[in-house]
Amino acid sequence: MSGNRLLLSVAAFALLLACLWSPPGVAANPGEEQVCNVTADYFLGAENYPEAIRLHRQVLRKHPENALAHYHLGFAEGMVGDRTQELNEYRRAAALGLSSWDLFLNTGLALFENGSLEAATDALRDRVLALVRG
Repeated sequence: MSGNRLLLSVAAFALLLACLWSPPGVAANPGEEQVCNVTADYFLGAENYPEAIRLHRQVLRKHPENALAHYHLGFAEGMVGDRTQELNEYRRAAALGLSSWDLFLNTGLALFENGSLEAATDALRDRVLALVRG
């Protein structure tokens, strides 16, 4: 099996695990907030990504340590096609301690869509291994 094919197989397996296996507490860690700002998150949920981006940037100007706001901003930026900013915000969220499964899944998917198959595979594999080790 060629290197790329093996990497793709590992990425597909990790993605399959993400879809099929959802142990308690994976979506969010206990005590982690699910809403960073009601208005900003409303526009994210309504798929008004330009407004969600504007409002999440406002939140982050006042609270740059808000990991969830960085994650939400990254998601919105990805939805408008800015993969570089999406990945930057995901990295900030992780560095600030956000460890929800969807952050790592979206990081892996963004890396994959960016053509970084090996990095995407590593990101998904590392998160699955962390979950298994518990």
